[in-house]
Amino acid sequence: RDSFPPKLDVVHRFDSHPIHKLCYYASTTTKEELRQAIANHQSLTPVQPVQDQFGMTPFHVLLSSPTPRQDLLLVLLEYYPPSILDLKTQLSCEEEREVEVFLSKSNID
Repeated sequence: RDSFPPKLDVVHRFDSHPIHKLCYYASTTTKEELRQAIANHQSLTPVQPVQDQFGMTPFHVLLSSPTPRQDLLLVLLEYYPPSILDLKTQLSCEEEREVEVFLSKSNID
């Protein structure tokens, strides 16, 4: 019998989402590791950030970190620039606000 609401598997949350995992563990992730994970993902799927089982994109995972890193955000933006993102469908309003606040505090254009 299916349970409702569906159970979310937090133990294996990142098994099929290596980019999300690197964003989650941002304090130890290098820019090169993130670039490689994105390049590997893009060779398999279209150039769009995917959502995990919680509906979070890599942007949301990174910006939800207690210590979001500007350098990793810039790597994400290299591969998923706003011009290819339909922010109304790919990022939630909350994520969009988080990106704007983070960028304004970081003095990034």
